[in-house]
Amino acid sequence: MNQDHTEHYRISIEPSTRHEKASLLQQLEKIPKDAKALTIEDNTPSDLQWAILGSHFTSVRDLKLIAGFHECLNDEKIPLHWPLEKLFIADSCGETFRSPWVLEGRVKHLVIFLAAFLRFEGPTTQEYIDADEKAIEQGEREQETFTVQEGTDSEHKVAISYVPDMVNDWMKNKYTKPANAKFTVDPAESHTELPSMNIQTLEIIENDAFETMIRFLLAAKRDVGNLTTLTVRSTNTNDFNYFAPQMVQEILPQLKQLKTLVLTVGENAFGDWTTNELNGDNTCNNQKAVDAAAITGKDFEQSGLDGVSGSTATRRKYEGPILSTLYRHLPPNLQALHFRGPASLTTSCAWPEWLNAFSSKNFLPDLQTLSFVLDLDVKSGKKRLESNAEKSQEEKAEVEGAETEAEKVETEKLRSAKRECERLLEGVKLRGVKVQPFIDDWSSECSHVRGVDERWETL
Repeated sequence: MNQDHTEHYRISIEPSTRHEKASLLQQLEKIPKDAKALTIEDNTPSDLQWAILGSHFTSVRDLKLIAGFHECLNDEKIPLHWPLEKLFIADSCGETFRSPWVLEGRVKHLVIFLAAFLRFEGPTTQEYIDADEKAIEQGEREQETFTVQEGTDSEHKVAISYVPDMVNDWMKNKYTKPANAKFTVDPAESHTELPSMNIQTLEIIENDAFETMIRFLLAAKRDVGNLTTLTVRSTNTNDFNYFAPQMVQEILPQLKQLKTLVLTVGENAFGDWTTNELNGDNTCNNQKAVDAAAITGKDFEQSGLDGVSGSTATRRKYEGPILSTLYRHLPPNLQALHFRGPASLTTSCAWPEWLNAFSSKNFLPDLQTLSFVLDLDVKSGKKRLESNAEKSQEEKAEVEGAETEAEKVETEKLRSAKRECERLLEGVKLRGVKVQPFIDDWSSECSHVRGVDERWETL
Protein backbone atom coordinates (compact mmCIF):
# COMPACT_ATOMS: atom_id res chain seq x y z
CA MET A 1 0.00 0.00 0.00
CA ASN A 2 2.98 2.28 0.34
CA GLN A 3 3.59 4.69 -2.51
CA ASP A 4 7.02 5.26 -4.03
CA HIS A 5 7.98 8.94 -3.99
CA THR A 6 10.78 8.64 -6.58
CA GLU A 7 10.48 11.38 -9.19
CA HIS A 8 8.86 10.11 -12.36
CA TYR A 9 10.02 11.64 -15.63
CA ARG A 10 7.04 11.90 -17.97
CA ILE A 11 6.97 10.98 -21.65
CA SER A 12 3.98 11.43 -23.95
CA ILE A 13 3.64 8.86 -26.71
CA GLU A 14 2.13 9.82 -30.04
CA PRO A 15 0.36 7.17 -32.12
CA SER A 16 2.49 5.44 -34.75
CA THR A 17 3.10 8.09 -37.40
CA ARG A 18 6.03 9.39 -39.39
CA HIS A 19 6.64 11.84 -36.52
CA GLU A 20 6.76 9.28 -33.69
CA LYS A 21 10.56 9.02 -33.65
CA ALA A 22 11.23 12.76 -33.79
CA SER A 23 8.69 13.54 -31.08
CA LEU A 24 10.16 10.98 -28.72
CA LEU A 25 13.78 11.99 -29.32
CA GLN A 26 12.89 15.60 -28.60
CA GLN A 27 11.47 14.65 -25.20
CA LEU A 28 14.44 12.44 -24.35
CA GLU A 29 16.84 15.36 -24.72
CA LYS A 30 15.53 16.68 -21.39
CA ILE A 31 15.63 13.42 -19.43
CA PRO A 32 18.85 11.91 -17.99
CA LYS A 33 19.89 8.49 -19.23
CA ASP A 34 20.11 7.16 -15.68
CA ALA A 35 16.53 8.09 -14.76
CA LYS A 36 15.14 5.49 -12.37
CA ALA A 37 11.42 6.15 -12.81
CA LEU A 38 9.42 6.79 -15.99
CA THR A 39 5.76 7.54 -16.63
CA ILE A 40 4.82 6.90 -20.25
CA GLU A 41 1.36 8.25 -20.98
CA ASP A 42 -1.27 8.88 -23.67
CA ASN A 43 -0.45 5.57 -25.38
CA THR A 44 1.92 2.63 -25.06
CA PRO A 45 5.07 2.78 -27.19
CA SER A 46 5.39 1.11 -30.58
CA ASP A 47 8.20 -1.40 -31.10
CA LEU A 48 10.30 1.37 -32.66
CA GLN A 49 9.68 3.65 -29.71
CA TRP A 50 10.60 0.89 -27.25
CA ALA A 51 13.90 0.44 -29.10
CA ILE A 52 14.61 4.16 -28.77
CA LEU A 53 13.71 4.15 -25.08
CA GLY A 54 15.88 1.09 -24.51
CA SER A 55 18.91 2.67 -26.15
CA HIS A 56 18.53 5.89 -24.13
CA PHE A 57 17.74 4.68 -20.61
CA THR A 58 19.94 2.37 -18.57
CA SER A 59 18.57 2.34 -15.02
CA VAL A 60 14.76 2.28 -15.08
CA ARG A 61 13.45 0.55 -11.96
CA ASP A 62 9.90 1.92 -11.83
CA LEU A 63 7.83 2.09 -15.03
CA LYS A 64 4.29 3.40 -15.47
CA LEU A 65 2.42 2.74 -18.72
CA ILE A 66 -0.78 4.81 -18.95
CA ALA A 67 -2.60 4.01 -22.19
CA GLY A 68 -5.22 6.75 -21.88
CA PHE A 69 -8.23 6.63 -24.19
CA HIS A 70 -6.33 4.44 -26.68
CA GLU A 71 -6.67 1.59 -24.11
CA CYS A 72 -3.93 -0.38 -25.88
CA LEU A 73 -1.15 -2.58 -24.54
CA ASN A 74 2.10 -3.10 -26.41
CA ASP A 75 4.45 -4.42 -23.74
CA GLU A 76 6.43 -7.12 -25.55
CA LYS A 77 9.48 -4.93 -26.21
CA ILE A 78 9.91 -3.39 -22.76
CA PRO A 79 13.72 -3.44 -22.52
CA LEU A 80 15.01 -6.45 -20.65
CA HIS A 81 18.31 -4.78 -19.70
CA TRP A 82 16.54 -2.35 -17.39
CA PRO A 83 16.76 -3.28 -13.67
CA LEU A 84 12.96 -3.07 -13.51
CA GLU A 85 11.37 -3.76 -10.14
CA LYS A 86 7.89 -2.24 -10.47
CA LEU A 87 5.57 -2.17 -13.49
CA PHE A 88 2.34 -0.14 -13.41
CA ILE A 89 -0.23 -0.71 -16.18
CA ALA A 90 -3.21 1.67 -16.43
CA ASP A 91 -6.19 1.97 -18.81
CA SER A 92 -5.19 -0.93 -21.07
CA CYS A 93 -8.05 -3.19 -22.14
CA GLY A 94 -8.70 -6.45 -23.94
CA GLU A 95 -5.17 -7.64 -24.67
CA THR A 96 -2.73 -10.39 -23.73
CA PHE A 97 0.50 -9.54 -21.96
CA ARG A 98 3.55 -10.40 -24.06
CA SER A 99 6.45 -9.06 -22.02
CA PRO A 100 8.76 -11.50 -20.19
CA TRP A 101 8.61 -9.02 -17.30
CA VAL A 102 5.05 -10.29 -16.75
CA LEU A 103 4.81 -13.69 -18.45
CA GLU A 104 8.02 -14.91 -16.85
CA GLY A 105 7.33 -13.05 -13.63
CA ARG A 106 10.62 -11.15 -13.78
CA VAL A 107 9.27 -7.98 -12.19
CA LYS A 108 8.81 -8.01 -8.40
CA HIS A 109 5.85 -5.64 -8.22
CA LEU A 110 3.02 -5.59 -10.77
CA VAL A 111 0.16 -3.07 -10.62
CA ILE A 112 -2.89 -3.27 -12.90
CA PHE A 113 -4.87 -0.06 -12.44
CA LEU A 114 -8.27 0.72 -13.98
CA ALA A 115 -7.59 -1.75 -16.79
CA ALA A 116 -10.00 -4.39 -18.07
CA PHE A 117 -9.96 -7.88 -19.59
CA LEU A 118 -6.18 -8.24 -19.59
CA ARG A 119 -4.91 -11.77 -20.06
CA PHE A 120 -1.76 -13.69 -19.16
CA GLU A 121 -1.90 -16.59 -21.59
CA GLY A 122 -3.29 -17.55 -24.94
CA PRO A 123 -3.45 -15.67 -28.24
CA THR A 124 -3.32 -11.93 -28.61
CA THR A 125 -6.42 -10.05 -29.67
CA GLN A 126 -5.15 -9.82 -33.25
CA GLU A 127 -4.47 -13.56 -33.32
CA TYR A 128 -8.03 -14.21 -32.19
CA ILE A 129 -9.38 -11.95 -34.93
CA ASP A 130 -7.17 -13.58 -37.57
CA ALA A 131 -8.30 -17.05 -36.50
CA ASP A 132 -11.93 -15.94 -36.57
CA GLU A 133 -11.57 -14.54 -40.10
CA LYS A 134 -9.94 -17.78 -41.21
CA ALA A 135 -12.81 -19.80 -39.75
CA ILE A 136 -15.30 -17.64 -41.64
CA GLU A 137 -13.36 -18.04 -44.91
CA GLN A 138 -13.39 -21.82 -44.48
CA GLY A 139 -17.12 -21.84 -43.81
CA GLU A 140 -16.74 -22.95 -40.19
CA ARG A 141 -18.58 -19.92 -38.87
CA GLU A 142 -20.99 -17.34 -40.23
CA GLN A 143 -19.92 -13.72 -40.17
CA GLU A 144 -21.82 -11.66 -37.61
CA THR A 145 -22.74 -8.12 -38.66
CA PHE A 146 -24.75 -5.13 -37.56
CA THR A 147 -26.25 -2.37 -39.67
CA VAL A 148 -25.22 1.26 -39.29
CA GLN A 149 -26.96 4.38 -40.61
CA GLU A 150 -29.97 2.22 -41.33
CA GLY A 151 -32.55 3.76 -43.65
CA THR A 152 -30.12 6.25 -45.20
CA ASP A 153 -28.13 6.29 -48.43
CA SER A 154 -25.05 5.45 -46.34
CA GLU A 155 -26.54 2.30 -44.82
CA HIS A 156 -24.02 -0.53 -44.62
CA LYS A 157 -23.09 -3.54 -42.53
CA VAL A 158 -20.10 -3.81 -40.20
CA ALA A 159 -18.47 -7.18 -39.52
CA ILE A 160 -18.06 -8.22 -35.87
CA SER A 161 -15.46 -10.43 -34.24
CA TYR A 162 -16.38 -10.66 -30.56
CA VAL A 163 -13.08 -11.42 -28.85
CA PRO A 164 -14.39 -12.03 -25.30
CA ASP A 165 -16.42 -15.01 -26.48
CA MET A 166 -13.40 -16.41 -28.31
CA VAL A 167 -11.27 -16.00 -25.18
CA ASN A 168 -13.93 -17.75 -23.13
CA ASP A 169 -14.02 -20.65 -25.60
CA TRP A 170 -10.22 -20.87 -25.53
CA MET A 171 -10.19 -21.08 -21.74
CA LYS A 172 -13.03 -23.59 -21.64
CA ASN A 173 -11.12 -25.73 -24.12
CA LYS A 174 -7.92 -25.52 -22.06
CA TYR A 175 -9.29 -25.98 -18.57
CA THR A 176 -12.40 -28.10 -19.01
CA LYS A 177 -12.10 -29.43 -22.58
CA PRO A 178 -15.88 -29.59 -23.20
CA ALA A 179 -17.05 -31.36 -26.33
CA ASN A 180 -18.72 -28.19 -27.58
CA ALA A 181 -15.69 -25.90 -27.38
CA LYS A 182 -16.05 -23.54 -30.34
CA PHE A 183 -12.64 -21.90 -30.60
CA THR A 184 -9.28 -23.63 -30.67
CA VAL A 185 -5.80 -22.39 -31.41
CA ASP A 186 -2.87 -24.46 -32.52
CA PRO A 187 -0.49 -24.89 -29.54
CA ALA A 188 2.33 -23.42 -31.62
CA GLU A 189 0.33 -20.19 -31.88
CA SER A 190 -0.42 -20.04 -28.17
CA HIS A 191 1.97 -18.22 -25.88
CA THR A 192 3.51 -20.10 -23.02
CA GLU A 193 2.28 -20.22 -19.46
CA LEU A 194 4.30 -18.48 -16.78
CA PRO A 195 7.33 -20.77 -16.35
CA SER A 196 8.49 -19.19 -13.11
CA MET A 197 7.66 -16.14 -11.07
CA ASN A 198 9.52 -13.55 -9.10
CA ILE A 199 6.41 -11.41 -8.58
CA GLN A 200 6.16 -10.68 -4.89
CA THR A 201 3.48 -7.98 -4.94
CA LEU A 202 0.40 -7.98 -7.18
CA GLU A 203 -2.09 -5.10 -7.06
CA ILE A 204 -5.26 -5.05 -9.18
CA ILE A 205 -7.47 -1.99 -8.86
CA GLU A 206 -11.11 -1.88 -9.99
CA ASN A 207 -13.07 -2.96 -13.06
CA ASP A 208 -12.68 -6.75 -13.44
CA ALA A 209 -10.15 -6.98 -10.62
CA PHE A 210 -11.15 -10.41 -9.31
CA GLU A 211 -11.38 -11.89 -12.79
CA THR A 212 -7.94 -10.49 -13.59
CA MET A 213 -6.62 -12.13 -10.43
CA ILE A 214 -8.21 -15.42 -11.48
CA ARG A 215 -6.73 -15.22 -15.00
CA PHE A 216 -3.32 -14.50 -13.50
CA LEU A 217 -3.46 -17.44 -11.09
CA LEU A 218 -4.81 -19.83 -13.71
CA ALA A 219 -1.87 -18.97 -15.95
CA ALA A 220 0.61 -19.18 -13.09
CA LYS A 221 -0.83 -22.42 -11.73
CA ARG A 222 0.92 -23.30 -8.48
CA ASP A 223 4.03 -21.27 -9.21
CA VAL A 224 3.12 -18.33 -7.00
CA GLY A 225 5.44 -19.15 -4.12
CA ASN A 226 7.04 -15.70 -4.15
CA LEU A 227 3.71 -13.86 -4.11
CA THR A 228 3.44 -12.55 -0.56
CA THR A 229 1.36 -9.37 -0.99
CA LEU A 230 -1.93 -9.18 -2.88
CA THR A 231 -4.20 -6.16 -3.31
CA VAL A 232 -7.59 -6.52 -4.99
CA ARG A 233 -10.09 -3.69 -5.16
CA SER A 234 -13.49 -4.34 -6.76
CA THR A 235 -16.34 -2.00 -5.91
CA ASN A 236 -18.31 -1.80 -9.18
CA THR A 237 -20.33 -4.26 -11.25
CA ASN A 238 -17.72 -4.99 -13.91
CA ASP A 239 -16.44 -8.21 -12.33
CA PHE A 240 -17.54 -11.78 -13.01
CA ASN A 241 -18.69 -11.49 -16.57
CA TYR A 242 -16.93 -14.75 -17.50
CA PHE A 243 -16.01 -16.52 -14.25
CA ALA A 244 -18.17 -17.81 -11.45
CA PRO A 245 -17.67 -15.78 -8.26
CA GLN A 246 -17.24 -19.01 -6.30
CA MET A 247 -13.75 -19.18 -7.76
CA VAL A 248 -12.72 -16.52 -5.24
CA GLN A 249 -13.82 -18.87 -2.47
CA GLU A 250 -11.76 -21.65 -4.02
CA ILE A 251 -8.61 -19.73 -4.90
CA LEU A 252 -7.94 -17.52 -1.88
CA PRO A 253 -7.48 -20.40 0.60
CA GLN A 254 -4.92 -21.95 -1.73
CA LEU A 255 -2.64 -18.90 -1.46
CA LYS A 256 -0.96 -20.33 1.60
CA GLN A 257 2.26 -18.36 1.07
CA LEU A 258 0.42 -15.01 1.13
CA LYS A 259 1.37 -12.80 4.08
CA THR A 260 -0.43 -9.53 3.31
CA LEU A 261 -3.89 -9.16 1.77
CA VAL A 262 -5.46 -5.78 0.99
CA LEU A 263 -9.08 -6.37 0.00
CA THR A 264 -11.64 -3.72 -0.93
CA VAL A 265 -14.98 -5.25 -1.90
CA GLY A 266 -18.16 -3.41 -2.82
CA GLU A 267 -21.56 -4.85 -1.99
CA ASN A 268 -22.27 -5.50 -5.66
CA ALA A 269 -18.82 -6.75 -6.64
CA PHE A 270 -20.07 -10.33 -6.86
CA GLY A 271 -23.18 -9.41 -8.84
CA ASP A 272 -26.40 -11.34 -8.23
CA TRP A 273 -24.57 -13.90 -6.12
CA THR A 274 -24.15 -11.36 -3.32
CA THR A 275 -27.83 -10.80 -2.63
CA ASN A 276 -29.44 -14.10 -3.61
CA GLU A 277 -31.48 -15.62 -0.84
CA LEU A 278 -31.00 -19.23 0.10
CA ASN A 279 -33.72 -21.83 -0.18
CA GLY A 280 -34.56 -23.95 2.83
CA ASP A 281 -32.22 -26.73 1.71
CA ASN A 282 -29.25 -24.32 1.51
CA THR A 283 -29.31 -24.18 -2.27
CA CYS A 284 -29.22 -21.03 -4.36
CA ASN A 285 -32.11 -19.51 -6.28
CA ASN A 286 -29.67 -18.69 -9.06
CA GLN A 287 -29.15 -21.98 -10.91
CA LYS A 288 -26.17 -20.52 -12.78
CA ALA A 289 -24.31 -20.21 -9.50
CA VAL A 290 -25.03 -23.85 -8.72
CA ASP A 291 -24.03 -25.12 -12.14
CA ALA A 292 -20.84 -23.05 -12.47
CA ALA A 293 -17.74 -25.18 -12.20
CA ALA A 294 -15.19 -24.37 -9.50
CA ILE A 295 -11.47 -24.83 -9.09
CA THR A 296 -10.82 -27.59 -6.58
CA GLY A 297 -7.94 -29.65 -5.31
CA LYS A 298 -4.26 -28.82 -5.24
CA ASP A 299 -4.01 -27.32 -8.69
CA PHE A 300 -5.83 -24.70 -10.73
CA GLU A 301 -6.56 -27.07 -13.61
CA GLN A 302 -10.36 -27.05 -13.32
CA SER A 303 -11.62 -23.72 -14.39
CA GLY A 304 -14.81 -22.61 -12.68
CA LEU A 305 -15.81 -20.79 -15.87
CA ASP A 306 -19.26 -19.28 -15.65
CA GLY A 307 -21.86 -21.67 -17.03
CA VAL A 308 -19.47 -24.55 -17.70
CA SER A 309 -20.92 -27.98 -17.02
CA GLY A 310 -19.94 -31.54 -17.86
CA SER A 311 -17.93 -34.45 -16.53
CA THR A 312 -14.70 -32.47 -16.14
CA ALA A 313 -16.34 -29.63 -14.21
CA THR A 314 -16.78 -29.89 -10.48
CA ARG A 315 -20.03 -28.76 -8.89
CA ARG A 316 -20.04 -27.54 -5.32
CA LYS A 317 -22.87 -26.79 -2.91
CA TYR A 318 -23.70 -23.11 -2.75
CA GLU A 319 -22.60 -21.71 0.63
CA GLY A 320 -24.65 -18.54 0.69
CA PRO A 321 -23.98 -14.97 -0.39
CA ILE A 322 -20.29 -14.80 -1.22
CA LEU A 323 -19.51 -11.46 0.38
CA SER A 324 -21.14 -12.28 3.72
CA THR A 325 -19.20 -15.54 4.00
CA LEU A 326 -15.93 -14.29 2.56
CA TYR A 327 -14.12 -14.48 5.90
CA ARG A 328 -14.29 -18.29 5.66
CA HIS A 329 -12.13 -18.28 2.53
CA LEU A 330 -9.23 -16.00 3.40
CA PRO A 331 -5.64 -17.23 2.88
CA PRO A 332 -4.82 -19.17 6.04
CA ASN A 333 -1.35 -17.82 6.87
CA LEU A 334 -1.93 -14.08 6.65
CA GLN A 335 0.11 -11.85 8.90
CA ALA A 336 -1.57 -8.61 7.77
CA LEU A 337 -5.15 -8.12 6.58
CA HIS A 338 -6.52 -4.78 5.41
CA PHE A 339 -10.23 -5.18 4.66
CA ARG A 340 -12.70 -2.59 3.38
CA GLY A 341 -16.27 -3.44 2.54
CA PRO A 342 -19.87 -2.21 2.52
CA ALA A 343 -21.65 -0.91 5.62
CA SER A 344 -24.48 -3.34 4.93
CA LEU A 345 -22.25 -6.29 5.84
CA THR A 346 -22.97 -5.63 9.53
CA THR A 347 -26.69 -6.23 8.94
CA SER A 348 -26.26 -9.59 7.23
CA CYS A 349 -27.17 -12.82 8.98
CA ALA A 350 -23.52 -13.85 8.84
CA TRP A 351 -22.15 -10.82 10.73
CA PRO A 352 -22.11 -12.58 14.14
CA GLU A 353 -19.93 -15.23 12.50
CA TRP A 354 -17.42 -12.52 11.53
CA LEU A 355 -17.30 -11.29 15.13
CA ASN A 356 -16.81 -14.78 16.49
CA ALA A 357 -14.19 -15.72 13.93
CA PHE A 358 -11.97 -12.66 14.38
CA SER A 359 -12.04 -13.02 18.16
CA SER A 360 -10.81 -16.62 17.95
CA LYS A 361 -7.09 -17.39 18.03
CA ASN A 362 -7.76 -20.33 15.74
CA PHE A 363 -8.87 -17.96 12.96
CA LEU A 364 -5.90 -16.64 10.96
CA PRO A 365 -3.57 -17.74 13.77
CA ASP A 366 -0.56 -15.85 12.35
CA LEU A 367 -2.41 -12.53 12.09
CA GLN A 368 -0.40 -9.64 13.47
CA THR A 369 -2.00 -6.55 11.89
CA LEU A 370 -5.61 -5.74 10.97
CA SER A 371 -7.36 -2.82 9.32
CA PHE A 372 -11.13 -3.15 9.03
CA VAL A 373 -13.49 -0.53 7.60
CA LEU A 374 -17.07 -0.86 6.33
CA ASP A 375 -17.88 2.45 4.66
CA LEU A 376 -18.89 1.52 1.12
CA ASP A 377 -22.42 1.63 -0.27
CA VAL A 378 -24.21 -0.47 -2.86
CA LYS A 379 -24.75 2.62 -5.03
CA SER A 380 -21.23 2.64 -6.46
CA GLY A 381 -20.88 3.42 -10.17
CA LYS A 382 -21.86 0.76 -12.68
CA LYS A 383 -19.70 1.92 -15.56
CA ARG A 384 -16.12 0.86 -16.21
CA LEU A 385 -13.76 3.19 -14.40
CA GLU A 386 -11.01 5.03 -16.22
CA SER A 387 -8.24 7.33 -15.13
CA ASN A 388 -8.59 11.11 -15.35
CA ALA A 389 -5.84 11.45 -17.91
CA GLU A 390 -8.06 12.24 -20.90
CA LYS A 391 -10.80 14.30 -19.24
CA SER A 392 -11.10 18.06 -19.17
CA GLN A 393 -11.34 19.84 -15.82
CA GLU A 394 -15.05 20.46 -16.44
CA GLU A 395 -15.70 16.79 -17.20
CA LYS A 396 -13.78 15.69 -14.12
CA ALA A 397 -15.73 18.04 -11.86
CA GLU A 398 -19.08 16.91 -13.29
CA VAL A 399 -18.32 13.20 -12.89
CA GLU A 400 -16.77 13.57 -9.46
CA GLY A 401 -19.72 15.57 -8.15
CA ALA A 402 -22.22 12.99 -9.34
CA GLU A 403 -20.29 10.06 -7.92
CA THR A 404 -19.75 11.73 -4.55
CA GLU A 405 -23.51 12.01 -4.04
CA ALA A 406 -24.16 8.45 -5.20
CA GLU A 407 -21.51 6.62 -3.18
CA LYS A 408 -21.86 8.10 0.30
CA VAL A 409 -23.50 6.01 2.99
CA GLU A 410 -26.17 7.60 5.14
CA THR A 411 -24.61 8.98 8.30
CA GLU A 412 -26.59 6.82 10.73
CA LYS A 413 -25.89 3.70 8.70
CA LEU A 414 -22.21 4.58 8.66
CA ARG A 415 -22.17 5.25 12.40
CA SER A 416 -23.81 1.89 13.10
CA ALA A 417 -21.30 0.13 10.85
CA LYS A 418 -18.41 1.75 12.68
CA ARG A 419 -19.77 0.61 16.07
CA GLU A 420 -19.88 -2.95 14.75
CA CYS A 421 -16.34 -2.67 13.37
CA GLU A 422 -15.18 -1.47 16.78
CA ARG A 423 -16.66 -4.64 18.30
CA LEU A 424 -14.72 -6.76 15.84
CA LEU A 425 -11.50 -4.84 16.42
CA GLU A 426 -11.84 -5.13 20.19
CA GLY A 427 -12.01 -8.88 19.76
CA VAL A 428 -8.76 -9.08 17.77
CA LYS A 429 -6.99 -6.75 20.20
CA LEU A 430 -7.57 -9.34 22.91
CA ARG A 431 -5.62 -11.74 20.69
CA GLY A 432 -2.69 -9.32 20.61
CA VAL A 433 -3.32 -8.24 17.03
CA LYS A 434 -2.29 -4.67 16.21
CA VAL A 435 -5.10 -2.51 14.79
CA GLN A 436 -4.27 0.09 12.13
CA PRO A 437 -6.31 2.61 10.12
CA PHE A 438 -7.15 1.55 6.58
CA ILE A 439 -5.10 3.69 4.19
CA ASP A 440 -6.18 3.72 0.56
CA ASP A 441 -3.23 5.16 -1.34
CA TRP A 442 -4.92 4.57 -4.70
CA SER A 443 -7.35 7.43 -4.17
CA SER A 444 -4.46 9.80 -4.92
CA GLU A 445 -3.98 8.21 -8.34
CA CYS A 446 -7.52 8.89 -9.56
CA SER A 447 -10.50 10.71 -8.11
CA HIS A 448 -12.81 7.88 -9.20
CA VAL A 449 -10.99 5.57 -6.77
CA ARG A 450 -12.36 6.96 -3.53
CA GLY A 451 -10.56 6.68 -0.23
CA VAL A 452 -12.18 5.90 3.11
CA ASP A 453 -15.15 8.12 3.89
CA GLU A 454 -13.85 11.24 5.63
CA ARG A 455 -16.58 10.87 8.27
CA TRP A 456 -15.35 7.48 9.41
CA GLU A 457 -12.80 8.68 11.97
CA THR A 458 -15.08 11.34 13.45
CA LEU A 459 -18.25 9.30 14.01
